[in-house]
Amino acid sequence: MGLTGALTVGLGLTLGRFLPPQIPLYYTRPWGEEQLGKPRELLMLSGLALLVGIGGYLFTKKIKKEPVISFIILACSIVIQLMIVAGGIRILFLVT
Repeated sequence: MGLTGALTVGLGLTLGRFLPPQIPLYYTRPWGEEQLGKPRELLMLSGLALLVGIGGYLFTKKIKKEPVISFIILACSIVIQLMIVAGGIRILFLVT
């Protein structure tokens, strides 16, 4: 759960000094300046991954009586976290 957030933060801090002042972070916005963000905004990705992990964990603890549903929710939260981390890593390697 916290591993994905720690991985993203660690990569961001390690590669942070090599990052340009603006990075392409907001791909859903129109092409150009609107897609660019500051490097510290990459921490939003790790925060989102952490929230998904904590939410999935708390939800599975709440429904202990249904182990199959708990497993599905936990697996989905792990997959979502990995997708968020993969997106963050792609952004980092794109600009470095």
